[in-house]
Amino acid sequence: MTLPTFIENKLNKGVQNGSFLAYLVFVDIKGFTSLTERLMQHGKEGAEVLSFLLNDIFSPLVQLVYEMDGFIPHFAGDAFTGIFAHANEQGVVDTALMIREIFERHPIRKTKFGDFEVNVRLGLTYGSVEWGVVGGNKKEIYYKGVGVEQAAESERHAGAQEIVFDSYFKSIAQTGDLILEELDGQYFLLKGRGMKDEGRRTKDETANDEAMKDEGQGIIVEGIVTKIVEELSINESSEDLLKGANAIEVLSNRKPDSRLGEFRNVVTVFIAFEHVDTFEDLGEFLGIVLEQFDLFSGYFKEFDFGDKGSLAVGFFGAPVAFENNITRALEFVLSLKEQIGLLQAKKPFQFKIGMTSGVAYTGIVGGIERSQYAVVGNLVNLAARLTLHAHWDEVLTDGGIADNRLFSFQSKGLVRYKGISKAVQTFLFSG
Repeated sequence: MTLPTFIENKLNKGVQNGSFLAYLVFVDIKGFTSLTERLMQHGKEGAEVLSFLLNDIFSPLVQLVYEMDGFIPHFAGDAFTGIFAHANEQGVVDTALMIREIFERHPIRKTKFGDFEVNVRLGLTYGSVEWGVVGGNKKEIYYKGVGVEQAAESERHAGAQEIVFDSYFKSIAQTGDLILEELDGQYFLLKGRGMKDEGRRTKDETANDEAMKDEGQGIIVEGIVTKIVEELSINESSEDLLKGANAIEVLSNRKPDSRLGEFRNVVTVFIAFEHVDTFEDLGEFLGIVLEQFDLFSGYFKEFDFGDKGSLAVGFFGAPVAFENNITRALEFVLSLKEQIGLLQAKKPFQFKIGMTSGVAYTGIVGGIERSQYAVVGNLVNLAARLTLHAHWDEVLTDGGIADNRLFSFQSKGLVRYKGISKAVQTFLFSG
């Protein structure tokens, strides 16, 4: 569990939840999913190339956020939110402009397997962020609120290499030197600053380019690898340890090249929920989710309160794999439904689940200042789409999950999902 200092100080004083006002930048990088699918065809070499690309792209972005005294709660696949509780609007605008310029200068990434186009879209806002620490033996922090939601909503109005901020940001920011285009009265396209700042922009970008050149493919270092220990939340008594191996051994006792990332079979689980609003309710509901992931040796990744609603995300088969990953994941779902069902008898909690199984990229994403073990691929996006498509209290799966003959499934036929190129054979998990 990675914490900014001001929240860590509150926890040390016994404060378990709170809120603050902040500037937020939602950064969505487009092109990684198709890039992952193409490189997957090249096996281990493709995974190595993808590792370098991911971290070569993410590292300078992470550095920019942290240099401006911001922090990143987690990496949601190919997107993240930068939260700035102590910066001014000028610094946040500068950060967004520099991120955009990186992609304007480097829209094409060249590899031995071809050239790949990657672009960025950014959404800015100013608003309230709520935080809280939930769980028992295993604890996690969540960030939610109007600010988190509005940053993602602003990004939805942006195109490739565009920055959009909303009326909340405009009402608080000093925008006199900004070149703006009003979109619909609520959202504004940020084109840049006036002439007086062009020299500084070029200087900043030149320095950033040099940093990218120097770090480049060497961004994966032991300092990043060791950060996975707290991300995995593995302890000495956990079944995850596998013959006494600890979290570092899981990654480090491999050949150096494969340690950077790999393609492997993973079960992805997205849990959407609503009517879980107060800190007490979140503590009950999310505490059960954490407990069940730990009980069935899954990897809990994050709570996400962004553009897709309220979600809990986790995986089975990465970073630690078992022979029965799908069975383990389905047993997890049944146990989760039973435990949450006890809460639903007295509270109006609703939840639904999307599950997929197949090959995805797994590895560490981020930079020196902030990194996280992540799973990237089309199957992760599909699990999110299945969740959105499901009715409350339903569990929808793909064919890879439904092939398990120990459980019952009902075919829902071929369904087309946004962002997925082909119709997907979809199943309802009935137990």
